[in-house]
Amino acid sequence: MTDLLFDMPERPSLPVAETSTRFGVRRIFCVGRNYAAHAAEMGNEVDREAPWYFTKSGEHLCQSGQVVPYPPGTQDYHNRRPWSLGKDVENAAVVGTIRPGPLDADARIALTVNGDTRQDAPLSDMVWSVAEVIAHLSRYYHLNPGDLIMTGTPAGVGPVVAGDRLVGTIDGLDPVEHALS
Repeated sequence: MTDLLFDMPERPSLPVAETSTRFGVRRIFCVGRNYAAHAAEMGNEVDREAPWYFTKSGEHLCQSGQVVPYPPGTQDYHNRRPWSLGKDVENAAVVGTIRPGPLDADARIALTVNGDTRQDAPLSDMVWSVAEVIAHLSRYYHLNPGDLIMTGTPAGVGPVVAGDRLVGTIDGLDPVEHALS
């Protein structure tokens, strides 16, 4: 074993439903503009040439149910660019319990902020299906255990402020909750 100059934190992990095991998180890939209506509201077009990606650090994983501080350096937690400062901030990868198995393509994904629905669409509205994303991403990366892929967000994005409570749902899965302090 190599002696390190300083102690490193443990690798982040998530609970796996109905087991006592955990899913170690290695990398987080996110698909940009994977819902046509969301791309349009942001002033962009979607083409079927190829999906595009951005990443989030595994260290920025935030398990459901946590209250986290509002990101420093912004008064508008809805930054478009730069991508690293707008997307890959501490606690920006909110994830719930891992539940193996396929989802119904007609399942809905939704987000409420303080009880008001902001986003709501069927998973079938994704431009790129889960299988297509995995096949395409595999052409550029050696996907390994611990890699997560976030498949995008539907229309209805907007800023959030300190004190807001966010609840994300996908039919058939446990909700994810997040509050900003």
